[in-house]
Amino acid sequence: MASNSDDKKYTVLIDTSKKEMLNPNQGYKKIVQKLRNRYKFEINKDELRYQKMAETNLVVLGGPRAPFTGQELKEIRQYIEAGGSVLVMMNEGGESKAQTNINAMLEQFGIFVNTDCVIRKAFQKYLHPKEAFIGNGILNKELVRVAKGEGK
Repeated sequence: MASNSDDKKYTVLIDTSKKEMLNPNQGYKKIVQKLRNRYKFEINKDELRYQKMAETNLVVLGGPRAPFTGQELKEIRQYIEAGGSVLVMMNEGGESKAQTNINAMLEQFGIFVNTDCVIRKAFQKYLHPKEAFIGNGILNKELVRVAKGEGK
């Protein structure tokens, strides 16, 4: 009894509808190539809709540079509240520099994107001030669970 390997693939939806800094051709190219055997990647070029997100395991917002509509923010929140996972990445300068409104949705969950960035003043191990080595850091247990591929 052979099983189809596609049945067990996780689906990742990469949004490109808001002129994201990162997309499968620029920024995600290598990771998509390396993980396409285990994950199915889909690209969203239209407005984000709950029905589309509900068919996926993860929605990636890789640095949106345009504002979301009120309906999109509502449907992203609905997806999260239904147990969906969303990865939001932003560049330094936050939403004001990117001219987006992602904080309107994030603040409802008690998080937001700052306009600042982290730099270190003491050069140790890495030469660039925005690269840092974090030894003995604290990691969220939920991240460890997902990284190991364990179920909810």
